Amino acid sequence: MKMTTDIKHKYYEFKVPENEYYALIAADSKEYAIAKYYEDVIDDCDYEVDCKEIPSSLAWNKLIEAYLPEGANMGELIKEFDESGLMLISVDLC
Repeated sequence: MKMTTDIKHKYYEFKVPENEYYALIAADSKEYAIAKYYEDVIDDCDYEVDCKEIPSSLAWNKLIEAYLPEGANMGELIKEFDESGLMLISVDLC
């Protein structure tokens, strides 16, 4: 599988302590990323979450740093990077 320079999504990072748990989400908009965070990460909370859009190169580096030590397949990482949705999550939730 070949990685292209066509960026399909924006990448949003939810950092701690601003948010309860860390997450990196690929989405078409900040609003969708926040909705995915509520749905996939915290499900129920009584505060508003916030995120920051990060460059695709930084998102890619974070994904590689998280998965390559475990021997992940580069083709699978490229496929995951190109898909919308949750990419990384706090280890506390795993």
